[in-house]
Amino acid sequence: MVNSTSHILNDTLSDMDDKEEDEYILGFSLEFDTFPIILAVLITALNSFVLFLAVRVRSLRTVANSILVSLAFSDLLSGVLGIPFYLACSAIQETAVCGITQVLTKFFSISIVLHLLLVSIDRHVDVVHAIRYHSLVTERRTIGLLLSVWAVAIFVALIQLSWVGFDVDVNEDSEETTARINIIYDIVCIVLFFAIPLIAMSFCYVTIFIALKQQLRAIQQYNVGPSIRKEKQRSRARERRAALIFVGMITIYIICWLPYFMLNLQHQLGNGFFTLPISVEYILFYYPKFMNSLFNPLLYIFCKHDFLQAIRIIRGKASAGDRERDSLSLQNTYGKNSQ
Repeated sequence: MVNSTSHILNDTLSDMDDKEEDEYILGFSLEFDTFPIILAVLITALNSFVLFLAVRVRSLRTVANSILVSLAFSDLLSGVLGIPFYLACSAIQETAVCGITQVLTKFFSISIVLHLLLVSIDRHVDVVHAIRYHSLVTERRTIGLLLSVWAVAIFVALIQLSWVGFDVDVNEDSEETTARINIIYDIVCIVLFFAIPLIAMSFCYVTIFIALKQQLRAIQQYNVGPSIRKEKQRSRARERRAALIFVGMITIYIICWLPYFMLNLQHQLGNGFFTLPISVEYILFYYPKFMNSLFNPLLYIFCKHDFLQAIRIIRGKASAGDRERDSLSLQNTYGKNSQ
């Protein structure tokens, strides 16, 4: 008997006989497995490119970007470990493999949302409390918070093994107890690592946009030269663009992960709410959670000004003067290297 950690695909095929189910699930499926393999390659390539840019281009070494680099490493693991284990689980349906898959899935979901929360707090402090930014946001504190994010994500993902484990020889009573604990666990995780962070991030960005609007209005009243005013306006515009990018990342997180959370909770409750064809479950519930790790680097590589400039530098299209000017501009705009 496969326990609750390996419920992937099983419940949706409950109306099939055992022989049909084995034929449908076990082994490689060209229809269902080709896309995640391609996705794993793209996720690995893009997030590796982010890490490469951070190492090669000095202007990217800011507090906000250090959080993005940590997020990129987490997303990289999704392509290197998450998808391969998921494919192995769906192919061989081994309890241990599916248990590891479940643990990795929980880790990635928590890691992403906590990284996004850190970025949101950093942007909030940078815009709303700009004068105190350097005293509040330091390199040591940032490293400590990033280590805490990784520790929390690992701990919460692994703690379920204390009551689930990989033992397949369990009786009916222990299975029912495990099912009840899993339901409580999933609900607590949704509240602590989905609902509350989203509320906090929403507050951060609402206050950011209000502050930016007030600052732009104040700039119009400054008795300064046109060049200084233009530079300040450009700086605020970049802050607004960065905030919009991170709001987009949060929105994508919701779209990619909320359906999976709901489906996972439904599996724990016994599939009493809805039943969908397996192809629909793949498309709507399983693939999107991995695609989040693809959209994250796409957003800040091709939309964030400092990453775009870093790509120009790598490609050698920026002159020495442009590099120095843009590097100073980026440091003034984005976070100002930590103390």
